[in-house]
Amino acid sequence: MRKRLFSVDETNKLLDAAAKYGLPPKIHANQLSISGGVQVGVKHNAVSVDHLEITDKEAVRCLSKSNTIATLLPSCSLFLGIPFANARNLIDADIPVALASDFNPGSTPSGNMNLVVSLGCIKLKMLPEEAINAATLNGAAAIQLSDITGSIAIGKKQTYSLHGQ
Repeated sequence: MRKRLFSVDETNKLLDAAAKYGLPPKIHANQLSISGGVQVGVKHNAVSVDHLEITDKEAVRCLSKSNTIATLLPSCSLFLGIPFANARNLIDADIPVALASDFNPGSTPSGNMNLVVSLGCIKLKMLPEEAINAATLNGAAAIQLSDITGSIAIGKKQTYSLHGQ
């Protein structure tokens, strides 16, 4: 079965419909090629655009003029053998970057965030502080929960995980 990608026009229609119900957009974009998904996401004030293994100057420019978070999934690149996102380029353009695992059996059979943070440093050329911030506070912001979690602060919920799961 062939994978189905939504065109820019189809994505616009979906996001217009979602907005009528107050659903904040999150876009899966630029995983395998430049798709226009970044621009559609920003146009619709997406909370985040996720994947971004392939970016160009236009996508970076578009994100840099928005509040949309760039969520990178380096363990997906590791397991699928596809390019790693250019986190350094995004960070240098003052774009907020989050790190996530993309934990699913089809592309990333691991939810180990220690691995994700390590890949952020090793493969995405992030500084340790940047990778930890991307996996915690920015990760919480990418799912609209930074007001209650994602950092150690009075009044915030702390989550603990045994064995990295």
